[in-house]
Amino acid sequence: MNREERNLSEAQVFFQQKKFSSAGIYARKVLRQAPNHHVAQTILADIAYQQADYSEALKLYLLVFEKNQCMPSILLKLFIIYERQEDYFNAFKFINLLLDEEPDNVELKFKQGMTAIQIGLMDEAEESLQASLEAGIHIGQSLLNLGHIYKAKGETERAAGLYRDYSLADQQNKAVGYWSLADLKNYTFSENDEDLLLESIKSNHLSTFSKSLLLFSYSRLLEQKNDFEKAFETVKTANQLMTELRPFKKTAFLHIVKSLLNCKFIKNNSVEYPSAESYVGS
Repeated sequence: MNREERNLSEAQVFFQQKKFSSAGIYARKVLRQAPNHHVAQTILADIAYQQADYSEALKLYLLVFEKNQCMPSILLKLFIIYERQEDYFNAFKFINLLLDEEPDNVELKFKQGMTAIQIGLMDEAEESLQASLEAGIHIGQSLLNLGHIYKAKGETERAAGLYRDYSLADQQNKAVGYWSLADLKNYTFSENDEDLLLESIKSNHLSTFSKSLLLFSYSRLLEQKNDFEKAFETVKTANQLMTELRPFKKTAFLHIVKSLLNCKFIKNNSVEYPSAESYVGS
């Protein structure tokens, strides 16, 4: 075993032991002898990733990617970092490359679908989330987001059906399903919807947030029945509950108002506009 191999072995052992400082020292020793050694670069990238230094990790993973484009572990890390940075276009690029390597991985299909939604690729998102739904993974999230996709496409009935299914599949978050139904502009609540909604509101196991969402949904139902007085009282109660979770930030609001009041209009006389004559004959 030569010196480079020994240094690399030490770096790998220290990394496994989570002794990142020592691992980094030996990985850099390798790179001094072989600047393009992708295993040593990967170790340094993994250290940066573990320490949440995502900008450094990204730089190093991209160097490795340029030389070894088909390494699933690198593709996955690049996807995760771009997703965390909300750079969904690049995240989508790398999840697609990863799926080229693992086409039957339905967990990746789900991630692909969720990323596609972020960049407005609804057809791709629909296909991916249908696949994850059929595979029986992330059922609640797949139902909810498929509902959002059909809502965006204007397919109200399909969206409503998925929101109902989501409310039944995910009892912990069914309030989100009802609120999604209420937010469908062309949807009219049925009597069965009303019964289920009222039953849910009476539950003693609701969080404040869930109860607030359910009451907002019920107020929408009451509006549709032209019971405006009761709808107003219901939405008032919902707002009171939501205020407990999201209190009005008076200091921040006053700061914004004062900043606006202190703004001064600056007239810029330095800008030269073309004369009317300059357009004649152009």
